[in-house]
Amino acid sequence: MNFHFIMAVWGNSYTDLFLNVVLPTQLSEGNLLAFRHMGQSKYEIYTTSNDAEIIRKSPTFHALSKIIATEICLIDDVNLLDKYKAMTECHRRAILASQEDNAILVFLAPDNIWSDGSFKRLLQIAAIGKRLVLTRNIIVARETFVPDFTKRFFSQNHYSVSIAPRELVKVALHHLHPFTLSLFNDSKKFREWPNRFTMKKNPKE
Repeated sequence: MNFHFIMAVWGNSYTDLFLNVVLPTQLSEGNLLAFRHMGQSKYEIYTTSNDAEIIRKSPTFHALSKIIATEICLIDDVNLLDKYKAMTECHRRAILASQEDNAILVFLAPDNIWSDGSFKRLLQIAAIGKRLVLTRNIIVARETFVPDFTKRFFSQNHYSVSIAPRELVKVALHHLHPFTLSLFNDSKKFREWPNRFTMKKNPKE
């Protein structure tokens, strides 16, 4: 099987988060390391020229390139004022580029953290013929989550970070974003247009 991992990232804030917090979680044994012997698979980063310079100098990027073939695709011609339209354009280009290789596409985000084993599970799902996997995330408050997360799991040499799924969820639940809190059934400021609904379990049940 041939996998293309697609990352669209630009701007100082997201590039820093991607390189120093997010990417290390992707380099674990049950994530990208599970693809190190799959020669046709690759990791594509869609970014600007300025951010590409920062990415290429990062020790974490060098660790990534030792595991899987990497490609930096410049998007200097893309209008970045609307980040969602820009991300869609990056994904469109990735889809077109993957057609010759008949690749399986994995769309990643620069602010999504992955527990160990997530990518390896994609291999297992693809092997039984499934064509699409949708994921749900827990939105956390970056200002409090990142310091706590790095203190708990990162060592001095943090090019790779391995976190068990339940442990990651446990930490995330301590740093829920106000948007996430607004989607609980007992929220006093429930969203007018919610994209999900969370029911708190009655402890007496």
